[in-house]
Amino acid sequence: METSELLKRISETARTAGSVVMQVYGEDPKACIKKDGSPVTRADQNAEAIILPDLHRFEPDIHVVSEENAASHRSSAPDRFFLVDPLDGTKEFLKNNGEGCFTVNIALIERGEPVLGVVYAPALDRLFAGGKGLGATETMPTIWS
Repeated sequence: METSELLKRISETARTAGSVVMQVYGEDPKACIKKDGSPVTRADQNAEAIILPDLHRFEPDIHVVSEENAASHRSSAPDRFFLVDPLDGTKEFLKNNGEGCFTVNIALIERGEPVLGVVYAPALDRLFAGGKGLGATETMPTIWS
């Protein structure tokens, strides 16, 4: 798939994952503690359940390394892989203070270098997307435009 089209699709996926994160935000998310001592919530898991199938549908041959899926972590990464954090800032998410300091992150890594990526802050509806040779953009809510 062409890089610009892939970036567009990943941006849409991040927005969709962000919407499921926001469905949980404000509720009592009942965090569990992972083996590494960091929290994981239903929002993390629901976002990952959106992201992983989408990435597989877009690029079925590209390995995915996801923070919430320990089985995806390898001691040596393949030359090309997606790197996903379905809810970066889970501790901030759990504070539920209305600041929205958490994001959905998806990147494509090739030979150890990021070639495209999306960071979406769903509580702020701000999406940052960029790719090698494509430049970068920030999309904000229309009320800010």
